[in-house]
Amino acid sequence: MLAEAPLTVGEISEVLLLPQPTVSRHLKNLRATGLLFDHRDGNRTIIRLVEPAGNGPADLPDLLNQWIRRQPLPRALRTRLDHVLSKRDGEQDSFARLAHQWDEIRCRYFGSQFALEALASLLPPGWRALDVGTGTGYLLPTLARNFREVVAVDPSGAMLKLSQEISIREGLRNIRFRYGRLESLPLAPESVDLALAILVLHHSERLADALSELHRVLIRKGTVLIVDIMPHEMEDFQREMGDPVRGLEPETTLALAKHWNPLRNFLDARALDLLTEGRKRVTLEP
Repeated sequence: MLAEAPLTVGEISEVLLLPQPTVSRHLKNLRATGLLFDHRDGNRTIIRLVEPAGNGPADLPDLLNQWIRRQPLPRALRTRLDHVLSKRDGEQDSFARLAHQWDEIRCRYFGSQFALEALASLLPPGWRALDVGTGTGYLLPTLARNFREVVAVDPSGAMLKLSQEISIREGLRNIRFRYGRLESLPLAPESVDLALAILVLHHSERLADALSELHRVLIRKGTVLIVDIMPHEMEDFQREMGDPVRGLEPETTLALAKHWNPLRNFLDARALDLLTEGRKRVTLEP
């Protein structure tokens, strides 16, 4: 085995299916012959087979070393050795070892919105932001810490209560809560710099009116961010969410939005291409 690869005592034990004390006893005898040597690798001790010196027939350990290197490993040992070496490679690369758990570990130690908070800090802090369909208010802490004022609007009293609880718990004092629907927002014309419509427009039965309202409340050259689901065929999902439509067609949404100046500069042919490409890539799971 050691002619195939340097190993630790624990790895040798695993391949041979022997207790470590037994393996250590045999290794001690082999070291005494001069066939083996140890070296440190971090906090591990690696055991190697020495290189043959070619000293001729008078050097019995050297002849034995050369003979050992010509011997094939039994198939069972070869299989277990390959497994041990493969596992070692995975353990040496912590990213590879933790790949399937990485998102969970990252969220546990850093939270789920640290990247969003960093990105939001790139935007002008003097903005007044509107969160349409704020729901439980999961975006509000990030918005409130990055913008001068946030207006949270929702047509559900239960949702607004939950979002207000987040505001109180987080000590956020620059959020204004308003009861209202997408098609009739309770804000004055040209009163917000940024409007966020995150997974809400597909709830509206009057998409054109909802987009018109976003236009009405935005300042000139204001910014709107729309994130929504693509058309789908999941009846159970639609029924559970109570949606009037199964997602939004990008072309239809763009055609409606192009009627209003604040959006026109952003919705060019390339934007339509990107949305169409995204439609081919994105899948929706409830």
